[in-house]
Amino acid sequence: MKKNITLIAGGTGLSTLLSELLKLDQNVSIILNAYDDGKSTGKIKEFFNILGPSDVSKNLLNSIYSDSSESLKNCKEFLEYRFQSLKNPKLIWSKFKNQQFDFDYLSKLYQNLSVYYQKKFSLYIKNFVNEVIKYNGEKKLGFFDLSDFAMRNIIFVGAYFQEGDYQKTINKLGELLKIKNKILINNDKNLWLMAQTEKGSILDRESAIVNEKLDEKIDKIFLLKNKDRQKVINEKDLNKKIDLIKHYNCEIELKKNCIDNLLNANYIVFAPSTFDSSIFPTLISKSFCESYLKSNAIKIFVSNLVRERTTYPLSFTLNKIETIFRDQTKKDIQISKIFDYVIINQHGFISYAKKENHYIPVDENELKKMQVNLVKKSFESEKDFTKHNGRLLAKTILSLEKPKNAALEKNILYQKISSPLISYDSQVRINKLIEKQIDKNDFSKHLSLVAQ
Repeated sequence: MKKNITLIAGGTGLSTLLSELLKLDQNVSIILNAYDDGKSTGKIKEFFNILGPSDVSKNLLNSIYSDSSESLKNCKEFLEYRFQSLKNPKLIWSKFKNQQFDFDYLSKLYQNLSVYYQKKFSLYIKNFVNEVIKYNGEKKLGFFDLSDFAMRNIIFVGAYFQEGDYQKTINKLGELLKIKNKILINNDKNLWLMAQTEKGSILDRESAIVNEKLDEKIDKIFLLKNKDRQKVINEKDLNKKIDLIKHYNCEIELKKNCIDNLLNANYIVFAPSTFDSSIFPTLISKSFCESYLKSNAIKIFVSNLVRERTTYPLSFTLNKIETIFRDQTKKDIQISKIFDYVIINQHGFISYAKKENHYIPVDENELKKMQVNLVKKSFESEKDFTKHNGRLLAKTILSLEKPKNAALEKNILYQKISSPLISYDSQVRINKLIEKQIDKNDFSKHLSLVAQ
């Protein structure tokens, strides 16, 4: 039976889980934000003043999996093409804007496309080029430098200027690529991420949050308009810089389609992702926490395998989520009420096969104190170290059921043994066992003994 599965995620860490859930024919939705600004995405955000397309376009391609048609696989290969650091960017731009793809191996990728997809992608490329010219993109150098631009982002921008709306663009490209899942953005305001670390350092963009000051934990996340972000960057005094960030920080409202999706989900899964840049900004969208808590879905947190920054253990991330929920709902809520299950990896010899990777410390004793239900298996792929075994993870998630309310279960058990068929002394004995919160299987054994 198909289940409605909502993944809270970013652009990385999701591919193996997503493809396996789609192979298992589940109704999958992804809720993410589009504040990414690394590489060509940052250039696109700044130049066109639109949300970053990278994480969305990654998930569009991740939705084309191994069981997809040959035609769609060819589309995926074409869209995955990235212009490297170009030796002759002027010549490449001249050819590109005239739809001449006879360079590198892009020509072959284009020729592998069906005529239908060639026409569609050519239209979006034309839109992209026209917008570059409209925004005077050639003025400074006499050409537009495509170095490090991903084709998927170029196509997304071209489609965006065709549709005029971010979510409509996602839906249109999803339809074009015949993807089965939904991709939803938390909010469509073009804002920029900034952060303050525990030591007071200011990180002025999303890519800095991912790559800089990795020995310092992120203390606060902010969302600013680009013009206001520039004022913060230009301010030299740290204290004034912090005051400006707080002053210009924007609140965002979770879009209604995301709220509806959360409320109708059977499973809500915090998928492997970069927490501070991908998950955190989505959680602080107004109405997210309230809608999430109202949902009757089974709620699951999947721990990353590799830590993002510092040496803080998994419990630190969960405490951070707990703090966000408390701040957003103004309620004293515990992490055990936010997640029904926390999925962790059974670390073994595989974990250190690559010395450059630092695996997240899983402090099980601390997690048990937090009263979370741990699901522990060897989830790391034996073929692709540092990535999850998508099939095992997907099947594990689908095998989980909503934990029964302990107090309610205890009450039901009590009612079952309040019977004139069982002696008063026996009832007292069983009730004492219940008070000790014995395992249900043990209770059944004791009940059968009494019945004898």
